[in-house]
Amino acid sequence: MKNAFKKNPALFMGLILPLLMILLFSGVPFFASFMVASPEYNFIYSVNNYNPEGKLRVDNGKLVVQVSNFWSQPKEAPEIYLVDVHSNKTTKLNFSLLSGEDSRIPVNKTRDLIIEGVTLKGLDTSNIAPDGYQIRTGANDNFFSLLFFFGGDRRNSISLSKSGRSVKIPTATQGYNSIRFEGWIIPSPDEKL
Repeated sequence: MKNAFKKNPALFMGLILPLLMILLFSGVPFFASFMVASPEYNFIYSVNNYNPEGKLRVDNGKLVVQVSNFWSQPKEAPEIYLVDVHSNKTTKLNFSLLSGEDSRIPVNKTRDLIIEGVTLKGLDTSNIAPDGYQIRTGANDNFFSLLFFFGGDRRNSISLSKSGRSVKIPTATQGYNSIRFEGWIIPSPDEKL
């Protein structure tokens, strides 16, 4: 082996350098996960996007979704999810409804629905959280299914990234439902992040 290296060092360098580059670039996310602080801000996303007229807002510390229905039949309210970045868990949020009331929006009506279990100071709708993490949403196509089944296995994905660190967030639904980022939760002063 030593003799072969002495006879043709360029060949060995040509084989070793690409391997070193692969190890270097694959190691960056690994080392970044130790050097970059974990995400601090929880966030909210919705599934099955409601009409563009739908809005999420904070009203007296309560999270309220206003949904308009311009379809020719009653429409279900969107599913709203809370992501806890500390435990990496996704929880479906429920609407505060009266007994016997459902979350459907009548034809040509607008309805405000209060989301229960969430108290907050504000909702930051920018793509970058106050701690510097950026949200990325989209379809995560499986290469095998994309190649052979023309993208039949589309999976919605959410990830947070900052300075080379990427944190994948499990989504509650998969398939062709669209995911829409709604905002970062700015907690009330008496609450911890």
